[in-house]
Amino acid sequence: MFKKSQFVVVLAASLFAVSGAPSGATVLGFPKALNWAIESVEANKPAGEELSADFPCAGNFDECRGQPQKASLLNFPKALKPQLERLPLDSMALPPMAHSVFCYQYPQDCVVRKMAFRGRKYELTAQRWQDLVEINTKVNRSIRPERNTLGYAGEKWIVAPASGDCNDYAVTKQHELLARGWPSRTLLLAEVVTHWGEHHLILVVRTASGDFILDSMHQRIRPWAEAPYRWVRVQSPRNPRAWSTIRTIST
Repeated sequence: MFKKSQFVVVLAASLFAVSGAPSGATVLGFPKALNWAIESVEANKPAGEELSADFPCAGNFDECRGQPQKASLLNFPKALKPQLERLPLDSMALPPMAHSVFCYQYPQDCVVRKMAFRGRKYELTAQRWQDLVEINTKVNRSIRPERNTLGYAGEKWIVAPASGDCNDYAVTKQHELLARGWPSRTLLLAEVVTHWGEHHLILVVRTASGDFILDSMHQRIRPWAEAPYRWVRVQSPRNPRAWSTIRTIST
């Protein structure tokens, strides 16, 4: 079971690993029970450059490498950390039209699955973390990036196409995690806007250890607050067909 104090330690280890620590380096005093977290950081770390699987990065890689990075959760006041660990949902929002069409084509991906009693959080075990790493890496590498040049008229969300845009990456990751038994309430599609103004679809994974994002533009799985995006709307954990706005957090 992941406690909040352990989560902070895991984040610290993640920063240590990603910041260029030599492979196999040991964090002194790190609990043996959390060794899987250090190992998964290494496994989750991209070989060479960070994977670019969406169009802006595919065509403007230098611009994407220069994205402003959000400060780590460790830098925020302790009273604010609980708010930043979970994406704050606000009021109801209209779902994207393309998602409504997607639910018609893939109805089993738009039904409530394993909805437990209210308040229960999904524990992020070593095996579940490995699920996220495997699916994120597999999907990012298996779909060839293809720009949608037709705008909203050409927007289609397809599971596991040979080529596609960010929407296809996100729904494929959700589809595969649902197939592995993840509850629908933990896998939320989210619409965001990049710093260069392009709308982008990602997958938010809600766990007892915080909310993480699986992104077609990044191989590394990150806490949601570290993503340099403006948040627009996200699926509701209560109903996969419903969407919600995001409440602004005042720091």
